[in-house]
Amino acid sequence: MKKILALIMLSTSLSFAVRVGVLGYPLLCPERTQLELLLDAEDHNNISGIVDGYHKVPYGISFALGRVGFIYCRVPDSYLVPVPYDYAVLRMDKECPPGGYKFRRHHDTEDHNNDNATIGNFSPSVIGKDADLEYCFMPATPGATNDFPIQHFGAYGVLGTFHRDTIRYTQILVDDEDTKNANSWYWYGQDNNTALIARIKKLVSDKGGKDTYYSFTWKNPFWDKLGGAAPALAEKNTDKPAAAEVKGFNHSTVAFEVKSAGIATVTVSDLNGAVVAKVTTDYLQPGTHRVEWHRTQRRDQRKERNPEVKQGRNSLF
Repeated sequence: MKKILALIMLSTSLSFAVRVGVLGYPLLCPERTQLELLLDAEDHNNISGIVDGYHKVPYGISFALGRVGFIYCRVPDSYLVPVPYDYAVLRMDKECPPGGYKFRRHHDTEDHNNDNATIGNFSPSVIGKDADLEYCFMPATPGATNDFPIQHFGAYGVLGTFHRDTIRYTQILVDDEDTKNANSWYWYGQDNNTALIARIKKLVSDKGGKDTYYSFTWKNPFWDKLGGAAPALAEKNTDKPAAAEVKGFNHSTVAFEVKSAGIATVTVSDLNGAVVAKVTTDYLQPGTHRVEWHRTQRRDQRKERNPEVKQGRNSLF
């Protein structure tokens, strides 16, 4: 009887992990927890892209053909460590991690031929013709000494404005629907906490009301390998080519395996040997990767349509 009672008492002390979503590098999410979200932004004069900070696309973000893509890794809250600054993550469970505050951002995305799409379960966020994205705001922990809230090694990003040598800050713009725009917030009972809302809006803002500005604090694992070296040194050393082997090819996508870390350049030639496309990636870790390629003429047309498109960026879909 004593042994049974002891087992029951032990079971009451068990707790379950709360899952959150953090921006991640394609194919590097732990335990294959990669989720993909595509927001169909404004069709007319779309200006989605980088607007402030370190002018490089954060890991897990892509801009292409008027759409904004996000790649998230779903991780347990045990991955989170306290940091001395505010940040936010995508909410993937009913509640936020201890100390977190729930909030929602409603995106009124493109009305005409809407092409919002997801891969994986984004619940409790709801993505249909529009997108209701659920987040957890995690307040700063005074006296914390950690540089980044994700303790595991990897190329991760969170909503935040903190930056230093090995941690970058980039602000992007999602150009939401212009006509009869209905972007909105839901604060889960925090409406009267104006100070808290002001802190959240430093991470996700709605300047002008029709668009959404996201601020990202993100971590590059290559800089970590250099032991906190300055970004200039990291960029200088990424000139090393990566040993790569083609794994798949079609009219728009090339899949390849990187044997060693570095930059890969994918060159596509026609039967006459003429180069029809050339795509250079960011710094890659060993493993399988995928890039989109398009004939030179089509790439130029895309660039004219959306000058913020970053050529050579790994594609979401």
